Amino acid sequence: MKKKALTKEFFMSIKKTYNRFISICLIVMLGTAFFAGVKAAEPDMQESADIFFDDSKLMDIRVMSTLGLTEDDVTAISAIEGVESAIPVYTYDVLTEKDEKQHVIKLMSETTDMNKITVTEGRMPQKSGECLADWLLEQNYGYKIGDKITISSGDDKTIEDIVNTQTYTITGFGKSSYYLDLTRDSSTIGNGSMSGFLIIPEDNFTLEAFTEIDVLVDGAIALDCYSDAYEDAVDEVTQKIKDIAGDRCEIRYAEVVREAQDAIAEAETEVSDGEQELADAKEELEDGWEQLADAKKEVAEGQMELADAKTQVSDGEKELDAAKDKVADGEKELADAKTQLADGQNQINQAKQQISDGEASIAAYNTELDNGRKQLESAAGQLADAKTGLETLKSGIEQMENALNASQTELDASGEDLKQARTELEANRGQIDGYRTLVATMDSQITALQAQMNLLAGGSKEWQILNTQMQALITQRDAMQVGIAEFDQNEALLLQNEAAYEEGKKALDAKWAELATLKKTYDSGMTDYTAGMSAYEDNLSELNANQAKLNAQKQVLTESKQTIAAKEQELASAQNTIAENEASLDSAKAEIAENEKKLNDAQSEINKNEKKLADAKNEIKENEQKLTDGQAEYDAEYEENHQKLEDAKADIIQAKADLADVDVPEWYVLDRNYITTCVAYAQDSERIGNIGNVFPVIFFLVAALVSLTTMTRMVEEERVQIGTLKALGYRKSSIAAKYVMYAFLATMLGGTIGTLIGQIIFPAVIMNAYKIAYVTLTDFVTPIHLKYSLISMIAAVVSTTAATLAACYKELLAAPAELMRPAAPKIGKRVFLERITFIWKHLNFSNKAAVRNLFRYKKRLFMTVLGIGGCMGLLLVGFGVKDSIMTIGDRQYNFIHTYQVKMTLADADTDEEKQEVLDSVLKEPTTKAAMLSHESTIDACCGSQWRKEAKHVFVHPIRRG
Repeated sequence: MKKKALTKEFFMSIKKTYNRFISICLIVMLGTAFFAGVKAAEPDMQESADIFFDDSKLMDIRVMSTLGLTEDDVTAISAIEGVESAIPVYTYDVLTEKDEKQHVIKLMSETTDMNKITVTEGRMPQKSGECLADWLLEQNYGYKIGDKITISSGDDKTIEDIVNTQTYTITGFGKSSYYLDLTRDSSTIGNGSMSGFLIIPEDNFTLEAFTEIDVLVDGAIALDCYSDAYEDAVDEVTQKIKDIAGDRCEIRYAEVVREAQDAIAEAETEVSDGEQELADAKEELEDGWEQLADAKKEVAEGQMELADAKTQVSDGEKELDAAKDKVADGEKELADAKTQLADGQNQINQAKQQISDGEASIAAYNTELDNGRKQLESAAGQLADAKTGLETLKSGIEQMENALNASQTELDASGEDLKQARTELEANRGQIDGYRTLVATMDSQITALQAQMNLLAGGSKEWQILNTQMQALITQRDAMQVGIAEFDQNEALLLQNEAAYEEGKKALDAKWAELATLKKTYDSGMTDYTAGMSAYEDNLSELNANQAKLNAQKQVLTESKQTIAAKEQELASAQNTIAENEASLDSAKAEIAENEKKLNDAQSEINKNEKKLADAKNEIKENEQKLTDGQAEYDAEYEENHQKLEDAKADIIQAKADLADVDVPEWYVLDRNYITTCVAYAQDSERIGNIGNVFPVIFFLVAALVSLTTMTRMVEEERVQIGTLKALGYRKSSIAAKYVMYAFLATMLGGTIGTLIGQIIFPAVIMNAYKIAYVTLTDFVTPIHLKYSLISMIAAVVSTTAATLAACYKELLAAPAELMRPAAPKIGKRVFLERITFIWKHLNFSNKAAVRNLFRYKKRLFMTVLGIGGCMGLLLVGFGVKDSIMTIGDRQYNFIHTYQVKMTLADADTDEEKQEVLDSVLKEPTTKAAMLSHESTIDACCGSQWRKEAKHVFVHPIRRG
């Protein structure tokens, strides 16, 4: 019965102190939500990354070699126990240009079973010359699908030794699980920083060996990649790969050496064959030059004999030529005379024809001028008639416009009068409406007075008073009705006038429109008239000018006829002289023909001998040209091939030296801990977990303080009830259980809600914030972690129940009689501030009481200070973290890395070359300071624990600029 009553009292207490119960729930919910949520963020982030890595089949191990890797290496690694699959991969850093800026791009061969690419736009490459680009190239440099990227080598290899296609077309953009954030790998070419990657078909690579082999560990996909079990599984396979690395490196070294030795032997054979070919060509040229000298000697003797025969024929030809010259001169003079005679006759005939044509043209032109003059006279008459009509139209338009202006003025005045009348009418409308109301009221009053009078005796005093009132009302009513009737009559008249005004306005507007049409007609006619007059005057001027030209041509024809008659007489005299000269020339031609036949016979014999000599000369010339060409070809080939042979000999010597320097290759077996973004992501998740170890302590402390304050006040309020229960025989544990269960239920309720909400909201918020940095990782999971739920619940229960027990302890030790009496107030004491009189005496009564209560109730003081201090600490931590992060960039680039430009020295090998580059930079007027530095990548360790993490180390001397 006691337990049942106490239980009932327990639930009644919750109901009566509902706000107090909720406050404990809320503070516990806040503390558990923060702890469980922040702590769960670490495994949630890692699990999300693990799911992403598993979906994309990110490699577990990457094997690289200083001399490349072969298919046999892939087979050997695939045969290792624990290896699920191994695939060879080509990668190479190249250069490209965009907007006159050079960028470093990593070429990667396409893989389907490992390191899958998430295509964000477009598609994967399907044929040679296509590529899928890093999405950062689209975001940062504006590349688009369909753009072409031309690459070039950044080291001593030619681009043909790397790939067989130099230009690629972008078919899509994608993200790789190898790069979770916005950073990319460093590079040994260009500016040292990679801008993005390109995925191209494997067939496009022409490298002699694979650059790496990616490995998936059997069973690793089922493990959390950030767990020790995953590390152990990967380390075991890593060690097995390292165990076979020595033998595989020896085999690869033997292959490389054997291939190099075979290439050197082949090059030596080619050099020996080339030297022998040059020697044979030289001997063949020397024999040809000797045969050519003998042929030239025989031709010289034949030329001497032929020269004597030519001398005799030449003398006869000179005599014949002299005679021919005389005949030719005579024929030329005769031909010139005939030509002049024919030309003269042609000129006369042409002149006669021109005169005939001119007379016909003048007659036709004269007819045209007469017709044109008649047409101009007709046009002048039409223009005069048009001008008369336009002037008549203009006069009518002016009369109509004056009449319309007068009508418009009269209509506007009528409109203003109507507006004034309407304004006055509307101003009186309110008063008339009032009259209408009063008339109705008066009718009612008159009817009422009439009814009253009917009840009274006629002529009585009361009847007379009512009659007087009725007559007065009738008089007023009649007067108002007259005013109303007059108002209605005026309004009707005004409406008639307004309607007439609108009709007049419409009619006037129609007249104005008609006037505008007439004006347009007049303006158009005037324009046509002006254009016609201008054309008439121009045509008249042209007609007069043409008549003057016609008269001048008639005068020229008359003078030409007189000149032709004189020329015909001169031609008849010249024709007689030409006939006499032709008879003398015919006799001289017969004598010359006989002498010319004799010379032709002699010349025919000479020509035969000359042909023989010419054939011999041509043959000599052809052979000499062949020898000359052969000599030039030999000299050119000797110059070219001799230098090539010398270079080949030097290359062979250098190759032998390089081969002697080749060391046994070394394998680098790297796991995911060598992927910078994976390690950075893990570290970020660990930092979030570390935050969950610190900040929730403040929330639990505040929860304990709130519980202590709440339960202390509740115990003090129920002090009498506690004494009564003790007096009734209830045990201390039963009484304490009521308050402990009160706090326990509030804690459990708030803790359950807090852990559920916290593990759903806080990880999602934190991981969404990290999306800014880890843009490739887009999907996150937020499961409920029982471990963190139990820890947060236990911590909250311990905090609140301990505070509750502390609040109940003192009261439970007191006797029932003492508890049933009101608690004695605490004894007041003087505080230290009272001794400082110049401050104390300026405080009013309320402030003095507040100061005394601070030290009188020290527990409340400390709880208030700690609660406010904790909250203030949380606020300052938030702002402090923000300020710390914001100042990192300023400190990094204003105090540590204070440079604005970094140059990568690709060709400067010696210290003198590097110093020369540095001096040239320092000479630039915009350079304030410069220095040489060395950048390298190392593995760093902390104590005895190696951290498999890539670090960039800058080593440089101190230089003052």
